[in-house]
Amino acid sequence: NPFYVVGGDEPSEVDWNARFTALERRYCYQIVAGGTDWNTVFDYDRAWRVKRTLNVESMALAANHLTGTHDFSSFRGRGCKRSHPVVTMKNIHVFENCHYLGPHQPQMLTISITGTAFLYRQVRNMVGC
Repeated sequence: NPFYVVGGDEPSEVDWNARFTALERRYCYQIVAGGTDWNTVFDYDRAWRVKRTLNVESMALAANHLTGTHDFSSFRGRGCKRSHPVVTMKNIHVFENCHYLGPHQPQMLTISITGTAFLYRQVRNMVGC
């Protein structure tokens, strides 16, 4: 569907595509880790569940090594049609949504990855889902 700009005498068609003209993209993954109280009613089908607690500081330090421009062939999904595997990750943030409350309460984590482009299934493979 073409987009039209209204102004002047006649509307004019604009050659614009959200996928190909975006300057950056962002993925956010939610992780529920550890604990035995899985009473996260609103996240039961929206978060990845991991049985043990995770070391958020270590994850954040490791994520720093993935920022910048690199060859991400290791994280490329089968069926990727991109001609080259070099992409730029602008930033990767790993943080807890709420503090760890004890052995029965799970951690709630978010991993947010921003880049100029991604390979097919790259972010899913980086997060480990």
